Amino acid sequence: MTDVSALSILARTAVGLLLMRSCAAEMEPATPVWPEVFHSQLVQNRSGNMAIVDLYYDWPGGRNLNVIVDAHDDLGVLFDNERNNGSTYYYHPEHGDCKVIDMGVGILRPNWLEGSVYIGQESVAGFVCDVWEAYADDTAARGAATRRQGR
Repeated sequence: MTDVSALSILARTAVGLLLMRSCAAEMEPATPVWPEVFHSQLVQNRSGNMAIVDLYYDWPGGRNLNVIVDAHDDLGVLFDNERNNGSTYYYHPEHGDCKVIDMGVGILRPNWLEGSVYIGQESVAGFVCDVWEAYADDTAARGAATRRQGR
């Protein structure tokens, strides 16, 4: 093999590797950012105890409200009202009870996944999702096709 053909093969290999790396970087989705205000309905599973949750997120207002309908809660609908000052209010409107807890943290920022590590795609409840590792052993997933939050 001549030096010219060896250099040609090496150059083509290097260009190919750079293109593959560039394509791989382009295929990795951007870290999702939540809208500043949104409503989402989801199913919550706590050790097999299922509930329907209406989530009302309001970053400019500094509040996050979860309206939780749990068939196993004898007190009825639970309102989980979280504030950016770290306080959380749990109350059942039908019973007039209210429990205030100082969580010490506010609501999640819209860009709370910023700086997380993209893991790849996996199936979540039958949907192909892009997955990021947000914190140690805590992951977030978003539908690859739908762009909806998966977990």
